[in-house]
Amino acid sequence: MASLKNTAKLPFLTIWKRIANPIISVSSHKDWLKYVPERTMAGHSKWANIRHTKGAKDHARGQLTHKLTQAIRIAIREGGSADLKLNTSLANAVARANGNDVPKATIDKVLKQGKEDATNATRYLAEARGPDGTVFIFDCYTAKSKFLMSNMKNVCKRHK
Repeated sequence: MASLKNTAKLPFLTIWKRIANPIISVSSHKDWLKYVPERTMAGHSKWANIRHTKGAKDHARGQLTHKLTQAIRIAIREGGSADLKLNTSLANAVARANGNDVPKATIDKVLKQGKEDATNATRYLAEARGPDGTVFIFDCYTAKSKFLMSNMKNVCKRHK
């Protein structure tokens, strides 16, 4: 292997000749290009392209599913019942979810959670001070008081 001493002042091609192979003589710039590794067809992977488009579509579908399940939860809470025959807003929300291809298992899971929350819910009254000395009274029904209190603290801190 050739020595690398005093190579700071030499042009790159001369340094390359010494490092790459001292036996092969690279006479012109055209020949020198043969020894440079070249990356071809970058970004043309079929599966990488599918992954990116599928990921974007899955993300959009997940957001839509979340939005529709939240609408079902709100309909249960406002209607006071998880029964589709008694709660028309819930029936409309479930029909919208079915129309947008939300899986039936997901809808059933949300309805089941709504029934459990309706039976286990307890009433909580809380007071909080808002901006400019305003006072808020929160009247809430929940089965999970820890989550309620932490969410209320976060909202109050955010909007001081």
